[in-house]
Amino acid sequence: MIHTSFISLLQTHEFEQISVLMLCEKAMINPKTFYKYYAGKSALAGALIKQFKHELAQLQHERLTTPNPKQFLQIASQFFFDKRLMLLALWKINTKRHHLWQDMHEMIKSTYLKKAQQQGISTPQTLLDFQAEIFAVMLLHSIKYQLEQNQMLESDQIFSQFDQMIMLIKQ
Repeated sequence: MIHTSFISLLQTHEFEQISVLMLCEKAMINPKTFYKYYAGKSALAGALIKQFKHELAQLQHERLTTPNPKQFLQIASQFFFDKRLMLLALWKINTKRHHLWQDMHEMIKSTYLKKAQQQGISTPQTLLDFQAEIFAVMLLHSIKYQLEQNQMLESDQIFSQFDQMIMLIKQ
C-alpha cells in the first residue's frame, strides 16, 4: 500500500510537495507503520529506484547475451510497459540523491558501449560515445512516449520508425 500510494501521489504532485503524512493518509496507515519500514519519503523513493535499477541491470545483461535484437526489444518493451505507472512517476523525481531518468540514460549508454566492444567495433571511442549518447536519448524518449501514450509498439514498428527517421534525415 505504501508503494502504490506513493506512485499515485507522484502522478498528481511533485516529489517535494508530498509529505509522509499525505502518504500515510493515502495508504490508510499510521505514520509509525511507515517509519517502521522507511526513514522518510526519500528513503522510500530510493528503495523503489534501487529495486527498479536492479531489474533494469538484469534486463541489460540479457541484452548482452541475446542474439536477436527484435526479440529482446519486445521483452524490454513489455518490461517497461508492465512498470508504466511506476516509471512515469519515478522519472519525475530529480533531486541530488534520486534521478532515475539520468541513471537509466547512463546505464543504456554503458550497455551500448559494452555491446559495441563485444562486436569488436573499430570505431574511435569519441564516435562510439556519440553513438551511445544518441542511442540512449532515442531509446529513453521512445520508451517515455509509449508509456505516456499507454501504447506499446511492436519491435518491428519501432525498427521501422527508426529506419524511416534515418532515411528522412539523409535526404
